[in-house]
Amino acid sequence: MRYRLASMLSAAIVMSTLFGCQPATDSSKQGLFAAFESLDKAVKAGDLDSFVSHYVDTPFHLPPGAPRNSTRTEIADFLEGTLGLYELQGEPEVFFSDDATMAFVYGTYVTRADESLGVEAHRGRFVTIWKKGDNGWQCVVDIWNTDDPRFAHL
Repeated sequence: MRYRLASMLSAAIVMSTLFGCQPATDSSKQGLFAAFESLDKAVKAGDLDSFVSHYVDTPFHLPPGAPRNSTRTEIADFLEGTLGLYELQGEPEVFFSDDATMAFVYGTYVTRADESLGVEAHRGRFVTIWKKGDNGWQCVVDIWNTDDPRFAHL
């Protein structure tokens, strides 16, 4: 039985090599890129429901100068009316675990000013940590800051 299993495994490896099959990690990585693109579209559209659906039920969400948000509802409440003011700048950098089940994304964002909401224009950076589960990729940790020099001493 062991010999048969070892032979089958060897044959699968050889066939994978000969026929150029892509490892499962490549499709997993593409899944994160698709999730992040969907998240970006939700930001641009100001679609809070779609945006918060990309988070786990109990995320670790740390916006600059504000308390931690620990639920999707808290994130939605925090971003109510302002989500569409954010915009990614350039291509974020993505780093995967060896098995492509965890990743972190680092990038830069800007906000547009909206005096009626008391939001000033600023630039900042973010790091998000993503986990691949049964429901695809979801954000576990979202930490962002501002490059505004008024907060440099904090």
